Amino acid sequence: QALPIRRSPAIVPPFVASPMGLAGRFCVTDLGPSLAVLRRIADSLAPFTHRESAALVCKVVDAGYGDAPSISCDPLEIIDAFGFDERLVAARILHDAMEGLSDADFGRVEQARLAALTFALAREAGALLESGLTPWELRKALRKSEAIAKATLAQLSSEFLASELMRNFASASATYFADESATSALPGVGDDLAGAALRGDDDSDEDVGWFFEKPAPAQMAPPPQPVTVELPSLQGARQFSRNDDVNKVCSELVARHLAACDIASSQRDRHCFVYASVRPLATPVCEVVRGVMCHVSFEHAVLCGARDFRVTNAVFIDGDLTGDAYESCAPAQRRVRESLVSSGALVSVQGLKEAAVGEALQRLFALRATGAIFLAGEASAAAATACRRAGARLFGGLPGRLVSALAEEAGAEVLQGLPDAISLGVGSTRPAWEAKRELRCLLRELEPERRKGCFAFPLLGHRQALLPHQFSSGEDIQRSCWELRVHAEASTSAGPGGGSACSTVVLQAACEPVLRRLHAEVSDCLFEALREASEGPGGARRVPAAETWAEAICKALGSDGSTAASRAPPSSHLAPWLAPSGGEALAETAALGRFAEAFRHFAEGQAALAAHAAEGWEVPGEDGDERASVGGGCNSEPASESLAGAEAVVRRAIRVVELVVGL
Repeated sequence: QALPIRRSPAIVPPFVASPMGLAGRFCVTDLGPSLAVLRRIADSLAPFTHRESAALVCKVVDAGYGDAPSISCDPLEIIDAFGFDERLVAARILHDAMEGLSDADFGRVEQARLAALTFALAREAGALLESGLTPWELRKALRKSEAIAKATLAQLSSEFLASELMRNFASASATYFADESATSALPGVGDDLAGAALRGDDDSDEDVGWFFEKPAPAQMAPPPQPVTVELPSLQGARQFSRNDDVNKVCSELVARHLAACDIASSQRDRHCFVYASVRPLATPVCEVVRGVMCHVSFEHAVLCGARDFRVTNAVFIDGDLTGDAYESCAPAQRRVRESLVSSGALVSVQGLKEAAVGEALQRLFALRATGAIFLAGEASAAAATACRRAGARLFGGLPGRLVSALAEEAGAEVLQGLPDAISLGVGSTRPAWEAKRELRCLLRELEPERRKGCFAFPLLGHRQALLPHQFSSGEDIQRSCWELRVHAEASTSAGPGGGSACSTVVLQAACEPVLRRLHAEVSDCLFEALREASEGPGGARRVPAAETWAEAICKALGSDGSTAASRAPPSSHLAPWLAPSGGEALAETAALGRFAEAFRHFAEGQAALAAHAAEGWEVPGEDGDERASVGGGCNSEPASESLAGAEAVVRRAIRVVELVVGL
């Protein structure tokens, strides 16, 4: 399913002058423009609100600036592709709320549901404002709706846990009685029981010696195994690879990066990456490798010798190796170009500065035997010449995020410039900025067409493009480049991953849509694994499917509104003109009824997607001619979702509507 998305025309922001006069304040009198924006976003992200359909949908979005349209499976990228006016605060608030869900390790389904529920609630809030409710009364009703929804979700979670316990008990009991029946059918066992009955041995109920007997060695329970994270089966991933590659990759990432460190640590946010490339393959590839993979332009690389080599004493610099980098931050056209006469030749100050940088690099190579420099900026011609003379490698133009990850991989610190003269001294102590581990580098030349078919992003943390052709333009990205993979040598005693501090998920497929969907599936699967690991060995609390819990919240809001309408106002000793009137109760009842309708519409949409997913999608089977159904059929286990995800969606949706109403 490919739906074109074009930039929206400029819309007048929903602000008009308040009748408060000289106070200079503003209030919302019409939510029409905001509702139009929220509806457009919700309709575009509707296929992502269900887990089965989200695995099969990709969007064709406008890249902007005259570039060709691109394919995306990320809700945040789709919203950015709309190109809404900066004055449309509702779109920005929703975007920030969805980004907060992503930072909290919630995937595309929760983000899309947030957009759908926000529009449903905002539509009812706009109707209430038109009917005469004040923003204050509306915010009060929203807060009460949030409390009711939270209590309803907690009750549903308890009921679902009880049903799961009963179902597991029934299953265990059926297995036990089946084993007993099989045991009684063995030769000799039934005869002994029948003989005991004929002899009148009916004192079996009084014999309790079996309770104090020690179990035989063969019947002793095995030793406890380490707790592992059980990942859900991803139907969408089977559509592409027809195996459990995605689950295996996510399990390995969790074992590598979360086994020996704190789950809440922010270190994991910058050491998991994905690198995808279009390759002529019959079956997509999804695997995890140590280190990082990126592109380096020919102009930013200084190579000496083979394309598969190892380097020692590497240095990582987040800056430029040019003369201007150490003198001024002003643009080049604003700097005063000075010159002087030396030995009868005209030499510019810029040339002298670059020559000084080259001499500093030569000192570094001579004293520390540096094998390679990984640079986040640019290098001058003098710096490149110094590297060639010393036989050292230079890789420039790398994103700062990759430089930091490589420094962590090598056990070094990132420099903001060249090291000072004191730390260059030869001694028994290795400087903190020098790599402590040997790095292996593999290079492969990529043609321009194959280069454009690649993309790289972090799997966790801020979504940032990591390849030059993704975030820049110019003639250099239209030419060939090097595909660079750097990783530390594996250590057998370092546990999972060989002691590697960063990992890269490598995706390869015959077309870009498959790569985008695989990337989205890996991201969602990893998010779910992280949430389950952070919630401890007991596992996450679950609730029924989205259509079920939304319908339950709808009924709870409706019943609470009816109770509030029938409740008589409390007696008060205040004067009639000071006592609260019954209008507040009526306004609250009307608001709760409207919000119940919003949850009902949301539940109907989720039920429609679930019914469509229950029909199943046919994909080619393993035998070629036969076709297998994915997503359909009867499932012995009831559909369930995380309680934390449902609470986050409801809470953030209500907060977004409250902010839009209170603008």
